[in-house]
Amino acid sequence: GGWSIKKIRKALDALLKDPSVDMILTLGFVGSNEAVQRSEFSKPVIAPFIMDQDLQGISTKKQRGQVPNLNYLVISESFERSLQAFQEIVPIKNIILLQDETIFKTAPDLQKRVDWFAKKNHLVFHPIDVTRSVDPIWSQFPPNIQGVFVGPLFRLTHSEFDRLVQGLIDR
Repeated sequence: GGWSIKKIRKALDALLKDPSVDMILTLGFVGSNEAVQRSEFSKPVIAPFIMDQDLQGISTKKQRGQVPNLNYLVISESFERSLQAFQEIVPIKNIILLQDETIFKTAPDLQKRVDWFAKKNHLVFHPIDVTRSVDPIWSQFPPNIQGVFVGPLFRLTHSEFDRLVQGLIDR
C-alpha cells in the first residue's frame, strides 16, 4: 500500500470480494488498523499489528472476539499505561510526542483520543511527525520541554534511529 490509506483500503475491499481468497493477513500498522475499523468480514481477516486497542478505538465487542472472522494481535503496551509509567519515573507535563507521520494521517480518530488523554491527565503534547530522517525534527523542538515520548517510528532505519537516540542524549 506504500503507506497510502486509499490504496490499502482499496486492496482490502478487493480481497474481501475476491472469491479465490480464503483468508486475509494484513501487513503493517496501516493495514491492520484499517481492518479493525470495519464491522463485517466475509472471510477471516487477521490483523497482527495493533498497537493499542483502546487508543485505536477497537470496540469492546471486537476486544471480546465477538465479531465473526476478525482476529487481531496487540503488539505493545497501551499508550496510556506507557505514559503513566513514564510519569511515575519523571512527573512531567510538557512532552514532545515523536510519531510516524502516517499514524495520525491514516487513523484520524487516534489524534482525538491522544488529545483526550492529554486533557484528562493535564499534559501538553507537542507532536512532531517523523518520516525517514530525523534531521527535520530538531528545529521543531519547542523550548521548555520536559520530556520526549517516542512512539513507533516504522520507517526509520536502524542507523537513523541510532542518530535519533544520540540526538536526544545530546539535548
